[in-house]
Amino acid sequence: MERRTFLASTMAALVAAGLPQVGAAPGAHRRALRLAYLTDMHVEPGLRPEAGFARSLEAVAALPDPVDLLVNGGDAVFSALARDATDVAAQFRTFRRILDAGPRLPVMHCIGNHDVWGWGLGNPPDYTLSDPRYGKGWALDALELESPYYQVDRGHWRFIVLDSTYPGASFDYQARLDDAQFSWLEGVLTSTPVTTPVCLISHIPLVSVAARHWFGAEPSGVERGVIEEVLVHRDAGRVVALLEDHPGVKLALSGHLHMEERIEFRGVTYLNVGAVSGNWWNAETPDFRGFGPSFATVDLFDDGSFSMERHSLAHS
Repeated sequence: MERRTFLASTMAALVAAGLPQVGAAPGAHRRALRLAYLTDMHVEPGLRPEAGFARSLEAVAALPDPVDLLVNGGDAVFSALARDATDVAAQFRTFRRILDAGPRLPVMHCIGNHDVWGWGLGNPPDYTLSDPRYGKGWALDALELESPYYQVDRGHWRFIVLDSTYPGASFDYQARLDDAQFSWLEGVLTSTPVTTPVCLISHIPLVSVAARHWFGAEPSGVERGVIEEVLVHRDAGRVVALLEDHPGVKLALSGHLHMEERIEFRGVTYLNVGAVSGNWWNAETPDFRGFGPSFATVDLFDDGSFSMERHSLAHS
């Protein structure tokens, strides 16, 4: 992917605000890892998304307490679901150019639903269906991943990155793990020592209250279908039941909703983080459902505790 110098004069202004949201209280043990969690960047060619994403990376680099790891929580590009190949190429090229010009940090990528190419095209031609980039192939190539789900051990913690996006019938996709991925997750958790704390990363929340309020007090039948199929994992029941058997799982990070929430349920803290793009880069209404553009830093301690801080962004 091409790399260019991005002119600072075109970048959006950053509001340097840190609003603390504390997770499990850190114990007497040392900090094992500090990460920056950026999700729902929705990058495409254009001043606001390009400048806003670049400024979010500048904000990470300028943190007085540096991070060790950058996590892309998914929806790196604006949307590949129903765009043609030329458009999708431009989106991923723009994302990579800005990312590669940012801070020199290891990056852990999670694939979001908008990173999937072609599932919203309706009846794509045969040459698109046979293209190895169709579906998640393009995202895997652009993000330099061998698999859409994987595990990584860093700083005494085990990270398990999940792939939330499965082909849908009623909608372009549905939020769930397929059976092969669920079996893989079960195997990874079973093989993880009980003394190793685990952080799950999924683009779409495994557990959410905010999803239930996406459409207001009285969602229609179709809107209820959206909630059940695409806003939160429809297989949350079996995933949560699996996690109950593995008390080493301490934290689950996600995005997707462009809203923020923290849920404590059966020993796991579910932190759903706000979007870098806010209201999809809308200039007139930058906030979505009262939640402005932001990213989070998460401190992970070697005793399995953690803390999180929210950092607000302003795009112009």
